[in-house]
Amino acid sequence: MYKIIKLPNQLEVITAPLSSTKTITVLVMVATGSRFENLTNSGISHFLEHLFFKGTTKRPTTLAISSELDRVGGEFNAFTSKEYTGYFVKVEASQLPLALDVLSDMLLNSKFETAEIEREKGVIIEELNMYLDNPLIYIEDLFEERLYGNTPAGRDTIGTKETILKIDRKKILDYAGAQYSSDKMIISLAGGFKPGAIKLINKY
Repeated sequence: MYKIIKLPNQLEVITAPLSSTKTITVLVMVATGSRFENLTNSGISHFLEHLFFKGTTKRPTTLAISSELDRVGGEFNAFTSKEYTGYFVKVEASQLPLALDVLSDMLLNSKFETAEIEREKGVIIEELNMYLDNPLIYIEDLFEERLYGNTPAGRDTIGTKETILKIDRKKILDYAGAQYSSDKMIISLAGGFKPGAIKLINKY
């Protein structure tokens, strides 16, 4: 049986205990995606998702972030859609504090260094090229473009080469500041966690 709790900062927490498993998945959902973008910053939600893995003040590199979770056999990833962006970590249940620490560090303390932003442009453009070479993905994008026209719903989540190249640190900081607030986030915990999990969320 799941429960929904709203914390004083308006952050919503969904807990779904599963006594049959020894793992736990922490999923942070943010109410932002390409639907919230415009012609000048198209693709910025997806771009920002990439940057949250590029280093924080506490864990300054991608390797520093990934190695802590790899060390305990954790799985982690993220995704961006038109309506929302999600970040998740799956670990052995006793590693819940680590999962919350890493996720909160990424979402609250990412550095968004200019050099990383410039490097990531090439990565994302290659990702865009890969999608354009995939007929199934490409036809879906064309269908949405024809259906919704020149609106956020009709534009590709990843953006275009032109908009990707124009994204800079100021645009990233402005967008993150506007979209990544606690009242626009939901944290879901599912798995073999103990009742004290809510206290841990308050801590981080």
